[in-house]
Amino acid sequence: DPYRALQFSAGVEQGVGESAKLGLDGFYKRLEHNSVSTENREAPHYRNTGQGRMYGAELSAQARFANDGMFYLAYTLSRSERRSTSAEDFRLFDADQTHLLSLVASRGLGAGWEIGARFRLASGNPTTPVVGAVYDARTGLYVPRYGGVNSEREPVFHQLDLRVEKAWHPGPLTLALYLDIQNVYNAQQREGVRYSYDYSTSEGVSGLPFFPNLGFRGEL
Repeated sequence: DPYRALQFSAGVEQGVGESAKLGLDGFYKRLEHNSVSTENREAPHYRNTGQGRMYGAELSAQARFANDGMFYLAYTLSRSERRSTSAEDFRLFDADQTHLLSLVASRGLGAGWEIGARFRLASGNPTTPVVGAVYDARTGLYVPRYGGVNSEREPVFHQLDLRVEKAWHPGPLTLALYLDIQNVYNAQQREGVRYSYDYSTSEGVSGLPFFPNLGFRGEL
């Protein structure tokens, strides 16, 4: 059956001069009636006994300047948890990010040119560690033994992206040629783990490396 969600948020915003403002927002979300797997995947396979909760706060600052410049900074402190039944303790959700920092800045250079940058820093996603393995003689394979669910985290994620754009305005059209460079300093972001056949050794699996992207867009 569908799940239910109840959400609350409240915030305050304060102007600073004519071009800047600060904001502070708090939020809470409660999930009920979540679908979760039954023990050993027995019939009916799924049941609506799961629960979840998310709560936190975000602090933001933004400003605009006379030279078509813009600055935006946001920091979010949050926690996201789940549990399969009301008798269990809450555990971290698979996509929980305790700390999330975002910084965006851009500036117009005149003659249709614009440059911009974005920096992101976030807590690594929770992960369930493999603490050992047992050899199954029937299949000839090693079966992993897991530690506490989401009891560890991937390393901190951080990435810097840059963008340069040149725009033209022939009549009602806007045409632009741009260069996006993602992961400028080629940070090796670990997004998973690869294990040996018997789970005795492991190595991280990295995500997207340094990636330039040249594009063209048109708007009417």
